[in-house]
Amino acid sequence: MNDDYKDAPPPLVPAPAPAQPTPFPQPQMYDPVAEARPVVGGVYDRPPVVARDTSKNWMGITSLVFGIIGGIVLAVIFGTLSLVANKRKQANNRGLAIAGLVLAGAWVLLLTGFAVLAFALDGKDISFDDVAAGDCYKTKAVETEALEEHSIHFSQCSDSTNAMVFYVTSVGAEVSYGDPSLDDTLWEACTTEPAVALLDLDVAADYVLEYYVNSEQEWLQGDRTVICGIATSGELDYAAAPGVTPNTGG
Repeated sequence: MNDDYKDAPPPLVPAPAPAQPTPFPQPQMYDPVAEARPVVGGVYDRPPVVARDTSKNWMGITSLVFGIIGGIVLAVIFGTLSLVANKRKQANNRGLAIAGLVLAGAWVLLLTGFAVLAFALDGKDISFDDVAAGDCYKTKAVETEALEEHSIHFSQCSDSTNAMVFYVTSVGAEVSYGDPSLDDTLWEACTTEPAVALLDLDVAADYVLEYYVNSEQEWLQGDRTVICGIATSGELDYAAAPGVTPNTGG
């Protein structure tokens, strides 16, 4: 060994490179929507679209049709059934059902209004016991000229009445109800001098003479009131009974 290198310092060893600092992890942003969405194969899995049952839509349509033409009862029935079907997810035309019910209600109001108007125009019915000369009524007896037992509604005189009471009297108890001679007795009661004096015979010649009594039960209890009237198949002319003041409600 060469002594020249005996006292030489040891060779320099390079110091290890300083360790690189570990990078601080970046914070992850929380996405609640992404968390809530199930992911299959990396693609958002939408829930399947289920078509709503419309098998009973015909109920709402039927209700609307009957509501338009005035079939009130059927419009209400099918409208109600349609609302139930809509609630049970068996139909999706709730609006048509409501429209049918509204139209049915409108028809009810309209018909009620007509009935009230007709009642107001015809006047309130007058009971048999309260009938007086000048009251009017509508009769069909003049169409057949048959003296049959039928119900009559006495009221004020109006354009819809075609007969007028001109005389009210009574008969004795000598004739029983249903006796064949009752017609003759009633005819005589309505053609007595006091009754005929109330008529203009020239005008009344074109009219039919009618007479009415109360029910058999009332007759047997002693009510033998006879109501005498004149009727026509056309327009009632008050001049046929100038001695009577017509009850026009005025």
